[in-house]
Amino acid sequence: MWNNIWKRENKNVNLLLSSQAVSTIGDTFFNIAIMWAVFSQSSSTFQTAMIGAMWQISDMIISPIAGALADRWERKKLLLVTNILAGSIVFLLVIYMFIYNHIPFLLALILVFILNGFTAFINPVRSSIIPDLVHRDKLASVNGSFSVVNNAASLVGNASAGLIIGIIGIAWAFFINSLSFFIVSIFILFLTLPRSESINGQELLQNKVHLFKDIKESWEKIKGNKKITSILYISIFINFASFLGPFYPALVTEKLNGDASLYGYIQAAGVIGSILAGLSIGFLDRKVGAGKLISIGWGLSSICIIGVGISESVFLTIFLSTIQLFGITLGAVSISTIVMSGAPPNLRGRFIGLMTSLSVMIIPIANISAGIVGEFINVSYMFVIAGSIVFISAGIAFFNKRIRYIKVD
Repeated sequence: MWNNIWKRENKNVNLLLSSQAVSTIGDTFFNIAIMWAVFSQSSSTFQTAMIGAMWQISDMIISPIAGALADRWERKKLLLVTNILAGSIVFLLVIYMFIYNHIPFLLALILVFILNGFTAFINPVRSSIIPDLVHRDKLASVNGSFSVVNNAASLVGNASAGLIIGIIGIAWAFFINSLSFFIVSIFILFLTLPRSESINGQELLQNKVHLFKDIKESWEKIKGNKKITSILYISIFINFASFLGPFYPALVTEKLNGDASLYGYIQAAGVIGSILAGLSIGFLDRKVGAGKLISIGWGLSSICIIGVGISESVFLTIFLSTIQLFGITLGAVSISTIVMSGAPPNLRGRFIGLMTSLSVMIIPIANISAGIVGEFINVSYMFVIAGSIVFISAGIAFFNKRIRYIKVD
């Protein structure tokens, strides 16, 4: 797998991998810092759930537009501008935190929406680039490699973010995130990419580029592909369990009597599972097929999620979190590979952007609803509910022949 990636002629893949690593470390610092700041200030699962919901709301709104622009505008400029703007905004937050040492909940919501709005451009742009750089039969391996790099970086971020927050404060975690955006911008400067059909501002103002028409065209392509449609529906359903992330601070403090460091370690354990999945996905995809890997991964993960919810042992929780993310990543990378291979080349950015938007549209509702319920019931029950949803999703994926027999040749 790695021989196909680290060749000299694949300089662009190397740069994308490097930028992905730095970006993920920075994002992990921000995610842990903002979640821990909100929960430590409020002790409210509803407020942390609102933060999680806001992440997805910006994805849902911006991803289709970002995907359309990824097909129309120069992708290098899109990546460069969004990273510089995001880094500048986080740097302003750093200054605010050094002065006030507190982040109001409303400000946290606004920042999450704006920052995720910028970073929402990254996935469809990158996803539209990768198939131009590698052969179709290498997509699963390359996606697995990106998953490994992404999760290795996330492991570093999760393992160190909690310590940084505990030792020198939340503001420094935000500073590291800000710095990461500017470092990524340097990597992007060295990218050499095929030019997209670019437009200028005047054309945009004159409505010569019809973004909504592009999005509608992508939807027609999605509807016309029964396998992709099945993948979309099952992705929407499993995202009912997406509320789980904001409940980890509550799990750590209420059930395991831990602090930000333990929160980071549990997240890091999950990342190890994701790395293992990324390393093995190419082999497993060839042996089993992407469709079957979805149900296998989700089934394994569902059992572990329930186990995490009822566990009172730190070591058992860490172990189960590792296996849980191994399974989730198998499913996620398989779906990503299926969608990439099924997207028409000339519509790839907007196709993937729209798929992302549609698949996450239920997440804000799930997060807010679960946040309200979580104020009244034990956090363990929330994990059992989420695990049950993932288990049902695995069953649906297995019994749906359109999904089960998908193979990316």
